[in-house]
Amino acid sequence: MMSCFVGFYYAFNDAFIFSEMNSTTCPCHLQETTTSNVTMKTDNGGITHGTIGVIVFSISSALVAFAFVSNLCIQTLLLTRRALRKQTYTVLVLSLGFGDILISISGILWLVLQKANISFQTPLCGMMLSLFVIGTFLSLYITFLICLNRFLVTVDAPMNKILFSGTRKFWLMIIPSLIDVILIMSLSPLWGKNITQCNVKSVFGGEKITFGVVLMLTNIPLLVSTIVLYIALVRKLMKNFVNVDVQSSEINSGVTMATSTHEKKQQRMRAVKTLGIILVFLVFCTSPFIFSMVGSLFGIELKQTHRIILTWAQMINAFANPIIYTWRIRTLQYEIRNIFSGCHQGFD
Repeated sequence: MMSCFVGFYYAFNDAFIFSEMNSTTCPCHLQETTTSNVTMKTDNGGITHGTIGVIVFSISSALVAFAFVSNLCIQTLLLTRRALRKQTYTVLVLSLGFGDILISISGILWLVLQKANISFQTPLCGMMLSLFVIGTFLSLYITFLICLNRFLVTVDAPMNKILFSGTRKFWLMIIPSLIDVILIMSLSPLWGKNITQCNVKSVFGGEKITFGVVLMLTNIPLLVSTIVLYIALVRKLMKNFVNVDVQSSEINSGVTMATSTHEKKQQRMRAVKTLGIILVFLVFCTSPFIFSMVGSLFGIELKQTHRIILTWAQMINAFANPIIYTWRIRTLQYEIRNIFSGCHQGFD
């Protein structure tokens, strides 16, 4: 992963150099400046950083495309396959893909932005940042809901059925997400403003304080509370299973009870481990981006290449999640096998 980030650093430093130019500069001057920088930056082997930039840019485009297509396919399966919607845990985990789709679309807009006409840079940049922030919020919020659901199941709380039974779990995800979408989109100026750099300070301008308040009151509390809740979940789960093992050893009720307890323990632990893997990726790939955006509101600006590295860490998270779902969720594996077996029979 670190080698990817180093590659991104050099590649985007050349490929996106025009983003730090003044918006009044003509396109021809941008082209000449870029060509000049690419020609001058040559390493010992005679390979320009511009060549490396083209290669990494192509790989990055493939990364964004895979993240978008894979997450879109998983969401399509979730909406069309009833078996995937039977278990609350499976629904919540796979719903993370909605946030990853928005992050992937923002990555696509970012790639388009590099080739767009100057007059289209403001709306593209505003839409890109808005989708990125909304997708990040969705990922954090739904991960928090997964932790909350697992914790309530572990402590056997009646609140679990009140919040997550039937269609309530969908409204629990949709309503706060819509509120966040409305807030972010209302603050983002999509037209009528020329920007010199595609960052929070330039895009949101006078609304940056309001944007910062929305960001800090949503993303940061969600991130911290999710981590705390997951730690409490693991501790409670381990304590429960220790008590269950002691009770089952004291009661001589045959092999059936021991087998049932073991299977239940394995299912619960598998779900918590899957959640832990998702949470690790989320924390390491998302938290630096969130705190960098908060820092920019207080005048702590990162270099363009550093912002790009943090942004692509989010893309790696969106890329990794579909792999995690397919690897860890057996119901999804079964549905995918059914699709491929059906296609194979159709060819036969």
